[in-house]
Amino acid sequence: MFPIFTRPPSHRQAYHNLMAYLLYGAGLRLLECCRLRVQDVDFTANQIVVRNAKGQNRVTMLPAAIKADLARHLEGVGRSIRATSRAGPGGSS
Repeated sequence: MFPIFTRPPSHRQAYHNLMAYLLYGAGLRLLECCRLRVQDVDFTANQIVVRNAKGQNRVTMLPAAIKADLARHLEGVGRSIRATSRAGPGGSS
């Protein structure tokens, strides 16, 4: 077995896996996935709002298989943003 397949995925690999799953599972185009915001994901209705998709907004489904991983990723991003904002301007304490 190759060692790369036995290691747990790194943060970057997990991030790319989330993006790939959204592209395939939710039917997003690459640029739509890159422009996705936290406000566009509705976990209670299992929907993703895609803004300015060919000139108008559209709604697509949030795949159930990725829901927990995406919520965990967004929580981690939120912690990172809060820590950065507490550090003040320039990232210094």
